[in-house]
Amino acid sequence: MIAFSNRLIYDGALVTFPSAERRTQRKGVAFVHVPDGIYDRGRTASNRREAQVVARRVLVHLLDGTDRSLGVIAFNTAQANAISEELDLLKVQHPELEKHFRGDRLDAVFVKHLEAVQGDERDVIIFSVGYGRDASGKFTTNFGPLNKDGGQRRLNVAVTRARERLELVSSVRSHDFQLSEGASAGARMLRDYIAYAEADGQFSAPDEVGEEEPDWPSALEEQVAAAIVELGFDVTPNVGVGSFRIDLAVRAADDHDRFLMGIECDGESYAQTPTARDRERLRHELLDALGWGPIHRIWSLDWVRNRSGEISRLNAALRAAKARAEATSESADHSSVEPGVVALDQVDDPRERLERVVHELSDSGAAAGLPWTEVYERASLGIQSSHYEFHESVNRRVQTDMLIDLLAVEAPISIDYAIRRLAEAWGLRRAGHRVVSAGRQAVSQAGRRSAVEVRGEFLWRPGQTLTSVRVPEAGNPDTRREIDEIPPEEIDLAIARLREASAGLDDEHLIAQVARVLGFDRTGGRIRSILKERVVAGRDGTRKSN
Repeated sequence: MIAFSNRLIYDGALVTFPSAERRTQRKGVAFVHVPDGIYDRGRTASNRREAQVVARRVLVHLLDGTDRSLGVIAFNTAQANAISEELDLLKVQHPELEKHFRGDRLDAVFVKHLEAVQGDERDVIIFSVGYGRDASGKFTTNFGPLNKDGGQRRLNVAVTRARERLELVSSVRSHDFQLSEGASAGARMLRDYIAYAEADGQFSAPDEVGEEEPDWPSALEEQVAAAIVELGFDVTPNVGVGSFRIDLAVRAADDHDRFLMGIECDGESYAQTPTARDRERLRHELLDALGWGPIHRIWSLDWVRNRSGEISRLNAALRAAKARAEATSESADHSSVEPGVVALDQVDDPRERLERVVHELSDSGAAAGLPWTEVYERASLGIQSSHYEFHESVNRRVQTDMLIDLLAVEAPISIDYAIRRLAEAWGLRRAGHRVVSAGRQAVSQAGRRSAVEVRGEFLWRPGQTLTSVRVPEAGNPDTRREIDEIPPEEIDLAIARLREASAGLDDEHLIAQVARVLGFDRTGGRIRSILKERVVAGRDGTRKSN
């Protein structure tokens, strides 16, 4: 999102973090072309057709169920007014949208012109260029405030207002610009930014994935990369566009759109991080939010002492990352429709859509079709052969390592479930007092390694947050969880997503829908009690915040 400005405005001085996804319809920069847009030069100074497309894009985003905040930016006041008028027409047809525009909301939808937007920020920004060919087909490169001194800084403010996605809606393409040598810096920057958006937020040079010929920072990275290739994956060094780079980024050999995992070594990048807090916490939190998941670490001393063990650990992490990516891609919507051609009749009412989807939920695991769910992934721990009984202290280190591997795939999980999985790996059918005590010791040791966060009766990866609800896999009873094994935060997320898509739904109906999403065919006393408690708590919390 910031790479363009970092290069052209800030001379690369900003520290940026790369995203694991190279192409996505949810994040990054996108270009929406309006080939039939006409700029009414000399009269209204607006582009009515482009305003209609912008309004439709607003409608699509507000009804996509993600509840992301949204803003619209136009180059001039006339275009901003035209967009507002088109949105008013849509709100008549979709009155449920009115709540998103209320002035008492801190994240309300705004429509502003270029010089009034400084200080505003939203998850999604739709930017309307407005300027284009007039009715006679002539394209005049007179861009109002952009042509003035400092116009490029105004444009920079506009294109850096989005947190997750910016859609550039334009009736002209970059090759339509015929600029003279004396053209303003703002006009040149607009042409270049349109070209950048046309390329899905990529520069002409492949900066994001490093040099065409790999430039290995050290012998360790080169050796690790060779091992990754032997394991059947592709690897790229130094991924990023700023001063911070992922040492080694791994993707499946058949998927060049997304990196599966990032690998950090104790090389130059690690050594140059100024503080332990930046190195051990902040970087990993940011990378996790950008889709990298847990960063896998390989230290040179461990590599030298136990290369085979490190390769085995690396292989397990790669397989788990690939399984997560496959499960996510199966549940994601891979629509190939051009953003600019979405018609109003293609966008149905969210309440009707929710009812239709929920009625289709069944034992087949249809809940995985919801955009905010993913199939529950079960870690493979294998069977341990040991001459010692589970509770004996000689097993504790192996149990702790196994617990960390379990969390890498299945976190957050309940403590009781984690101990039961460890016991099963030792061939035990039940967890008695000594087994539970030993399991809790393994949890404590993992905590001392900073590999786990204990939140109530659940174990989380450090800094982990939930962005999706995990649902059972069709035909796999091992992925079904008891209600006590589902974190309250995950239940709350399911409630929030269903409530957003079905305004005014009564509690009983909502409880039944949440239960079906989580994989429960019947809502028994215990299940109903827990779900009702979470529904009431969420409703009361919403009232207090309002």
